[in-house]
Amino acid sequence: MASCKSKAGVQLGLVPLKHYENLCKETMSKTVWWFVSGADEEQQTHQSNLTSFSNYLIKPRFLRSIKQVDTSVIVFGTKFSSPIGVAPMGCLGWACQDGDCAVARAAQANKVPFVVSQLSSNTTADVTKAAPDSTRWQHMQMLNPASLNLDGIREAECRGYSGIVLTIDTSEIHRWFSVEEDFNHPNTPTEALKLLANHMWHGSWHDVQWLKSQTNLPVILKGIMTPEDALLAVQYGMDGIIVSNHGGRQLDGVMSSLDALGDIVRAVDGKIPVFFDGGIRKGRDIFTALSLGAKMVFVGRPVFMALHCNGQIGVQNVLQLLKKDLEFVMKTSGHENISDITNSSTIHVSKLHTTLG
Repeated sequence: MASCKSKAGVQLGLVPLKHYENLCKETMSKTVWWFVSGADEEQQTHQSNLTSFSNYLIKPRFLRSIKQVDTSVIVFGTKFSSPIGVAPMGCLGWACQDGDCAVARAAQANKVPFVVSQLSSNTTADVTKAAPDSTRWQHMQMLNPASLNLDGIREAECRGYSGIVLTIDTSEIHRWFSVEEDFNHPNTPTEALKLLANHMWHGSWHDVQWLKSQTNLPVILKGIMTPEDALLAVQYGMDGIIVSNHGGRQLDGVMSSLDALGDIVRAVDGKIPVFFDGGIRKGRDIFTALSLGAKMVFVGRPVFMALHCNGQIGVQNVLQLLKKDLEFVMKTSGHENISDITNSSTIHVSKLHTTLG
């Protein structure tokens, strides 16, 4: 598959995320822009994902003789260069002809995991060939009957994928997006989309437990937003959870992912890793999520936009930019390692008057 062509205005080197967003508004078709930027109803939840970070302030520590920071983390036995992963995104072929292959190569170059969507524009074989040394987790949305997921699991196992990410908050197609009208686009994963549309899942925790029993790969549930569901994920043997409201795309009026994170981490109490997805745009956002107990954060929309603007190089730029920004925040706030970032590293603005008197 041919590589993506750089859009005018994007040069090599670190490019601000906002530049990609502005360029996408100018160069994407209306359908693709709406697909990547849209959300349910008035987009209250989507906006809350972005703005909730401003409610947390960093509590810096000084005189710690920090010359260099270490952003590496170990997840499921694999060491990554930073706590930044690439979230699952369908139809990446709409952003760039190389689609998921380009993103996999970028993730491999940056030594971070990539969750390959069930609605990938490329086959698992193509993605594996493009980035054989990358860490790839297979994303799935439960189908009805649940046995329809088995082919995807076996293919992921065969191709060297090292995890299954199961989205549980998608029992209905986005109501703000028309499958018949809006998915009429080149590089659309038509067969996968039809399978999902015709076999939407309205299942139970027992279905998830059954799927977990079908593989030795770690199974991570994406879409957990309450302590109650987090505890059920532990009870039913899941290996990890991702706190996520689907970027506000499924249901407006849901709390932000960040506002849900702290209570979920406290409920799980270290029994399984808690990951985070929702509104990450800069190093301070990552730092805040880590301070509330996230093991790793996942980034979606900025990756899609950078892919559209500059292909693999654009995605590498986003991942490098976020990592460097996190390094800056850590160094200037006195945190040498990721493990140094704890609940005492930030404070919610509502607690300032109580704390300071």
